[in-house]
Amino acid sequence: MNDETLVISTDKGKEFTVGEIMHSDRIQKSVTPKFTPDWYIKWIASLLILIAMATRDSGLNLYEPLIPVLDDSGKNIVISVDIVFSILGTAGWFIVGLLWKDRAVIVVNAVGTLLLTRTFIVKLVEILQ
Repeated sequence: MNDETLVISTDKGKEFTVGEIMHSDRIQKSVTPKFTPDWYIKWIASLLILIAMATRDSGLNLYEPLIPVLDDSGKNIVISVDIVFSILGTAGWFIVGLLWKDRAVIVVNAVGTLLLTRTFIVKLVEILQ
């Protein structure tokens, strides 16, 4: 039996030969393995970033500020949960970049994590003064 005669059926009832699948430009195959440590990290990190964006964009105030404080002038200083989710998400993608040895993913997420962490620390210092 060769690749051109072996037929594979999909869950939706479509049939393909092994040769057709191997040489197809139409059939997309995932290039990253599933259920490995990096797979879990990338999906959790992606979810955290989506939560951060949703909380930042939300006008509904679904999430309370993490640390609400009034300074001496009565100005509200807040470290919002979106910055925490953003830090965790970009740090997760930084780890994935290291595991994949992908410099672009490493650089973007290392810089993002550093900038977000700096913002978090600045806000925390404002609160503690």
